[in-house]
Amino acid sequence: MKCWSSTEHVFQHPWDVVTAAAWRKYPNDLNPNVREIDVVERKVTDEGILETTRVFGTTFPFPALLGQLLGLPEICHAVEHVTVDPVRKEMTLRMLNHTFCGMLAVNEKLIYKQSPTDENITILEQSADISVTNISFHNYFEDTIVSGFDSNCVKGRAAIEDVCRMINVEFEELTQKFNLEKDELSRKFDVEIDELAKKFDTEVQIISTSLEEAKTSIEEVIRDAESSIEEAISNIPSPITSASCEGKDCADVFFSGLKHDPTATSPLGIMDKVLERGLTAKPIIMNES
Repeated sequence: MKCWSSTEHVFQHPWDVVTAAAWRKYPNDLNPNVREIDVVERKVTDEGILETTRVFGTTFPFPALLGQLLGLPEICHAVEHVTVDPVRKEMTLRMLNHTFCGMLAVNEKLIYKQSPTDENITILEQSADISVTNISFHNYFEDTIVSGFDSNCVKGRAAIEDVCRMINVEFEELTQKFNLEKDELSRKFDVEIDELAKKFDTEVQIISTSLEEAKTSIEEVIRDAESSIEEAISNIPSPITSASCEGKDCADVFFSGLKHDPTATSPLGIMDKVLERGLTAKPIIMNES
């Protein structure tokens, strides 16, 4: 068995962006050997960790001699297990080939984790274990596969960088679109508020005008009523100059109740008009039986 590992690779992007790029890595022009990907299982544990199992259909670049010995199929399959811990900011991918698993095992591991010193930096750790068994020259084949990882990992990281740039462009476009739509909504809102304010002012003016007209109309009715009452009183016949009254001083007693304080006022001046004309009334004397 041969082991392969690379030095830590640094992405100048936040962990969220890099891991999103890892999910969207395929298909890409730098890794055309990946032809199909199927998700066979996905769940979230009680601890909040996302676990996903995917099956890759690829055309592995095996050495020609190994291909002749094994008889390579058109599509080779590998199984990938992914765990994502959003709290620790760590994403781990483990991939193992399924095709030729009885004589060839390529176990690859990638870990994306946030830098402990800078949240805008993501660190990639990548390694692989290669084992060829049950065939001759297994050391040769293992060395050949190991040497291929050096060039393939460079392509894979470049693909991640491409997707990161694409995500950043998409984010900028969405931000611009959001700002434009926000400004448009704000403008429409201001226009609606102005129109409502103008409509409100118009309605208030109409109500004020109606109240003023009603007030004027009521005052006219009151004045007309006062004029009518005064006119009616002025048309009362001339006062009676004398009145008979049986019984001593009955007229004085009766008229004493009609004495009027000249300083007092009446809303309509009716009492003043009556007294002014000297109207009198003859009291009714009840006969004793």
